[in-house]
Amino acid sequence: MVFKGFTQQHSTPVACAFCSSLKGHLKNALQELDTVFRSCEVTKLEKGAIPSLFIVEFLLFLAASKDNRWMNALLSEFGDVSTDVLEDIGRVHWEVLWQISRFDDKKIEPEASSP
Repeated sequence: MVFKGFTQQHSTPVACAFCSSLKGHLKNALQELDTVFRSCEVTKLEKGAIPSLFIVEFLLFLAASKDNRWMNALLSEFGDVSTDVLEDIGRVHWEVLWQISRFDDKKIEPEASSP
């Protein structure tokens, strides 16, 4: 739906711009996750990393939407010029899983209330 206004001739420049934007947001998300890793504070996760991850998630949702006409151009862009974007997606995925496991290990069990 978002990309219906673009014709097929616009698919390559749109895919290039999309990959460039995604690349920047992935780098930002990785930096925020690194900050959380160094500080071990949940508040840094909530204020920095989660908003960055929401943007990345939204961009990936747009890339996977069924209404776009530029999937071939996007896949070509990922395969040719923007292979580092795919590597960064994998790195973000790994970092998120790592952070989940770290914070899950630190989870404090609530104290049982005495009757």
